[in-house]
Amino acid sequence: MNHLKLSSCGAVNVLIVALVAVMVIGGCEQSSPPVTSPATESAGNSDSDLTEGPGLKIDPATKAKVAALIEKLKDKDWPVRYSAASALGKINAAAKDAVPALIVALKDKNADVRSQAASALGKIGPAAKDAVPALIVALKDKEKYVRSQAASALGKIGPATKDVVPALIVALKDKDRYVRSQAAYALGNIGPAGPAAEDAVSALTEALKDEDNRVSKIAQTALKKIQAKK
Repeated sequence: MNHLKLSSCGAVNVLIVALVAVMVIGGCEQSSPPVTSPATESAGNSDSDLTEGPGLKIDPATKAKVAALIEKLKDKDWPVRYSAASALGKINAAAKDAVPALIVALKDKNADVRSQAASALGKIGPAAKDAVPALIVALKDKEKYVRSQAASALGKIGPATKDVVPALIVALKDKDRYVRSQAAYALGNIGPAGPAAEDAVSALTEALKDEDNRVSKIAQTALKKIQAKK
């Protein structure tokens, strides 16, 4: 299912802009997958994203590419902003300088841009910890796939503040199954960290009864991960 609200002409525009974004990235990530829509960022994302801590060394060429993409996030056309956010996500932790701009993009008037900004922040990883408060707010976005990406991102960034786990516990009761599954996955990624860990275990145990089989399975996996980390 594709959540992007595009006319046929708009779809062509997105493809063109996506190709431009890939050209901007250049050789930064030669094996990068193609630009994806918010719908393809499914629950249970791999935690093998190339995220590193604040000590990551970034070469000048990559810094220049990130700076160019940050400027594209301000473009008047939403497909350009969308593709810029997607491209920054493909640079992973090396795009950490874009965190402030991506935080702003979480409030973009276009939901697809907001979703892609959340996804990019998650791929940047722990270096995007300053985005945690904004991502917690995004868990209440009116669009389900923005909420889903926000939950996923929080799980990849980790427990940067004491509010993360409680917010994800609330998201476990979201009306949308994909948001619930991403919240469960995120709690499993974070593990037994912080004073709310016991509450997370209780919430995930309750999620085992979720009416959606996918959610219950991810909750079960999350519980096993938490137990393994203790």
